[in-house]
Amino acid sequence: MGQKTHPVGLRLGINRTWKSRWFAKKHYAEFLKEDLTIRKYVTTKLARAGISEVIIERKADKVVVNVRTARPGIVIGRKGIEVERLNKELEHLTSKEVRINIVEVKKVELDAQLVAEHIAKQLEQRVGFRRAMKKAVESAMRMGAQGIRIRCAGRLGGAEMARVQETHQGRVPLHTLRADIDFARATAKTSHGTVGVKVWIFKGERLGGRVEELEEDRPFRPRDDRGGYKGRPREDGGRGDRGGRGGRDSRGGSGGRGGGRGGSGGRGGGARSGGGARSGGGARSGGGARSGGGARSGGGARSGGGARSGGGARPGGARSGGGPRPGGARSGGARSSGAKPAGRPPASGAKPAPAAPKPKSDGPKNES
Repeated sequence: MGQKTHPVGLRLGINRTWKSRWFAKKHYAEFLKEDLTIRKYVTTKLARAGISEVIIERKADKVVVNVRTARPGIVIGRKGIEVERLNKELEHLTSKEVRINIVEVKKVELDAQLVAEHIAKQLEQRVGFRRAMKKAVESAMRMGAQGIRIRCAGRLGGAEMARVQETHQGRVPLHTLRADIDFARATAKTSHGTVGVKVWIFKGERLGGRVEELEEDRPFRPRDDRGGYKGRPREDGGRGDRGGRGGRDSRGGSGGRGGGRGGSGGRGGGARSGGGARSGGGARSGGGARSGGGARSGGGARSGGGARSGGGARPGGARSGGGPRPGGARSGGARSSGAKPAGRPPASGAKPAPAAPKPKSDGPKNES
């Protein structure tokens, strides 16, 4: 639990190889020390050239140094003067024949060592660490990286308490051995102390010696809150098997909650639901409009002469149609009190609604 391993060292022999490519039965310690000296000297002398890695090969008494750099012009110099000078210095340092090969790094944004050194350099120049990390992540993803993770640790922003800040985008599968993951460290020497920078870059999966990018054939489409795709109209106007509530443009759903919650008509003018009863024995609004004709429950008509519910009448008469309302009836007919809406007779077996009780009078008032 919690044990970390180097991503490059874990994949040696699988999809990564060694930076020192030689074999020696004798003088192993001597050759190893010599390699470390050569790497330190080259990276220190060519610090401005953006050195990614130094690969050393040995053949008998000959040493081949392959330098991967982002700026080959600085390493080579005018007419190759700098390369020749570096070659002589390495021969004097190792007392052996040295040959130098310069290899240019095509995509600087996808090289973990160069990215880490660039962030460390920005931190030394007092650039905000969040801004430096964010720019590096965006550049790597724009150049085709599958994922990147950056971690900075130390007195970030000159704070008294050291802390760790991390940002990532995409995916970095460290447990997948066939994943091509590049890892590097760098140190920023600021005025407040040192800040360590770690960078992981996932470039894809390497299968059979080649890198295969992992991109799904089906493009990503965001979904809305109801489970459908954004930008795509719902054809049935509802929720599938529950049916719709009736579209606004006479485009209701087909299913029903208890006999047709979503009917065929529009929201106003057609029937809200057709056929089955929602409760009691009468249809919620059977055949007619929402107001004026259909019984809502228990036999009493919602509007058009009957009471709202099966028991007693509503104080002051029916909701609409029966008693005149100031300015006319609410719905179902003419607005004035003269016209009366055409009501539907109550269902069979239902008791007729009793007349509305007359208001009680307190007796004749004494005008004197």
